[in-house]
Amino acid sequence: MEERPTIPRNLMALVNVAVLLTLALVVLVVFLVQHFSLDLYRIQTSSFAVQRLSQEILFLDEMLASDIAFAALLSDPLPLGSTSVLRQRRVRAHEAAIDSAPNDDAREAAILANAAFEQLSLLEEQTLLLLNEGDFAAATKLIDSDELKKWRDDHHTHIDRFSTLSKGAMGAALVSSSKRLRIAQFGTYFCLILMLGLWLVVMRALRHHYVSLRETQVALVMLTSDLEERTEEQRFIFENAGDFVYRCNDRGVFEYISPAISNVTGYSTEEWASDFRSYLTHHPVNLEMRLSAALEPEPTHFVVEIWHKNGHPMMMELHETPYFEEGKLFGVVGVGRNVTQRVEAQQRARESAARIRAIVEAAPDAIVTIDQEGSIESFNPEAERLFGFSFAEVENTPLSNLVAEQVEWTDVAEGREATGVKKDGSLVPLAISAAQTNIAGLTMSTVIFHNISERKRAEAETKRLAHALESSADAVIITDPSGSIEYVNAAFSEMTGWGADEVLAKNPRILQSGLTVPGTYQEMWEALRRGEVWSGRLLNKRKDSASRFEDDSELYWVHSTISPVHDVAGKVTAFVEVQRDITAKVEEEIRTSRSQVSSEVRSAVAHILHSEDTSLQTRLADVLAYVVGFMPLESHRQGSVLARLGNTDEVEELVVIGYSCKNVLPENWLSLCEEGIPEISPCYCLDHENDEPHGHYLVPMRYAGQVHGALVLYCMADPVTDSIEMEMYEDLGELLGYAVATDEVQRTLTAARLAAEEANRNDRAIEFYEL
Repeated sequence: MEERPTIPRNLMALVNVAVLLTLALVVLVVFLVQHFSLDLYRIQTSSFAVQRLSQEILFLDEMLASDIAFAALLSDPLPLGSTSVLRQRRVRAHEAAIDSAPNDDAREAAILANAAFEQLSLLEEQTLLLLNEGDFAAATKLIDSDELKKWRDDHHTHIDRFSTLSKGAMGAALVSSSKRLRIAQFGTYFCLILMLGLWLVVMRALRHHYVSLRETQVALVMLTSDLEERTEEQRFIFENAGDFVYRCNDRGVFEYISPAISNVTGYSTEEWASDFRSYLTHHPVNLEMRLSAALEPEPTHFVVEIWHKNGHPMMMELHETPYFEEGKLFGVVGVGRNVTQRVEAQQRARESAARIRAIVEAAPDAIVTIDQEGSIESFNPEAERLFGFSFAEVENTPLSNLVAEQVEWTDVAEGREATGVKKDGSLVPLAISAAQTNIAGLTMSTVIFHNISERKRAEAETKRLAHALESSADAVIITDPSGSIEYVNAAFSEMTGWGADEVLAKNPRILQSGLTVPGTYQEMWEALRRGEVWSGRLLNKRKDSASRFEDDSELYWVHSTISPVHDVAGKVTAFVEVQRDITAKVEEEIRTSRSQVSSEVRSAVAHILHSEDTSLQTRLADVLAYVVGFMPLESHRQGSVLARLGNTDEVEELVVIGYSCKNVLPENWLSLCEEGIPEISPCYCLDHENDEPHGHYLVPMRYAGQVHGALVLYCMADPVTDSIEMEMYEDLGELLGYAVATDEVQRTLTAARLAAEEANRNDRAIEFYEL
């Protein structure tokens, strides 16, 4: 049996010593290598972390900017909460960059980058707020603003500078660490060049392999952690967002639907994936629906109407993007969202715009829209009719061309008047009003022109009528519905004696004399309350005419016409009265009437007195009864006929109606009667029972210059003295005087005849006796 070779003890000891020394050297070398390797690893790891931070900051910055730009492009609000995770990660990344800066220059660059990031964040938050408020135009303007671009460029510049300075510092540290490692290696090589050559090679290989494994492991751990974090963030967003995400293949089969679909439609993912087409309504918009069964190579979006699970219809907008694998169309990825409120708002806006357009088109006034330069943007049909131009002829031309005056359209007072210039050169009076509005940052003005030609003509007509009223000889009175005077013309003051200022707010009853025919005013008000025009005669009194016992000149007759004025609702708003002085006409009518009455009385009395079949007393009684009973005469239906006894002042009351008038004769009645003029005497006979204050007509009965008696008639206390009536009484007295005188003559003749007959008989008797 072959023995194994053995090693001498001392050699073994030496070997052991060598081994121990080798092990000691190995341990020392391993320690030194590990120390310097770890230092090198720390530097490399820090360099990798710095580069990753720079890339992550730039990536997050571009990602958030693209989200904001995409939201602005789609005119879709982007909630602050949906970007909070990205913004918080950028904050943490900047803080980590400041903390991991390898030197002061790199830290200064990181601090400057953080300051630019804060300004950039403020502008991004303003953009998000504008998007949430729906002001997409302003958001787009802010996204494209120079200020945002400046801060983003500054931010990127400082991040690049931070990355460059960090790389430089890390490179210098790596070089220094490598030098130290090489020195240690050279010493180790020198000590172990014979014994540990192979070990050194193995150890270096192991070291390099170990370092590589460690780097790979660290990178893998970091990537795994970042992937898990991103996956969790995306899952949280997908499951809780207001929109749902789906993916379907080229056959139209859903491969994935986010749980957020239940927040949008009320259906579960299984319900939607199994039979989503049955949830579509019959709305015409669904004819344009294009799902995976009609895939297109370009991103597209469309709106469909579905039945929400609660039974109400809802509008849903779908955004679909195709994806490819190896150049082959494989399916689509889509996002669905509830746009019911937006569609309804758009519909209401369209309806409102249509109503406004219809109102503008049908407006009775000319409506013109101009830009801030005063150029015409719109021209409604009434404007075309008013000015004679079509919209095509005046579009983008200055509105000032259509107005004769210089008008500042941004400061037009309400109801300002101007002169319009028509296409044919004719002028038209206009009332102008204007209003400004701001649309998408542009100032627009809406100018309304109202044709006031009719109003001007009406004003001229009103002035003409007012002049005519003031020049009219008829009195004009305008009152409110309660009868308070609001206007009188100059003829009123001349007719009544009342000044215009004196009668304002007074009632026209101040003109009443109290002598108007009873019932006239009642008839007048009944007609006016029925809304009818009333016309009639009134006996009025002039100013300061306090009673009816004053001079007749204070009274005057008018022909009054009163017309009610109605508003559009038929309500009486005023009364207009026109009074014409007809005093002369009425007096002439009265004189004619009295003349007819006088002739009638004369004829009747003459007829009664010429009756030969009755006695004088009977005829006088008939005459007295006729006179006191005749209505037109101002009599109290009382009176008597007094006959003179011989040539004395004594009288005999032949006929009486009512109270005896014998005792009311004045002592000088005979001398009064001898003048042949009827006398009116006032008498307040209060001692007569049941009698009113009155006066007397003393009518002398004269014939052939001799007074045969008197006719006494009761009359009003203050009767109207009329020459015609007085002449009638005078003629009546002559007729009565003639009747009395004739009766006296007849009685005398009869007595003479009887005396002659008696004398004749006596003479015959004497002759007979003598015979």
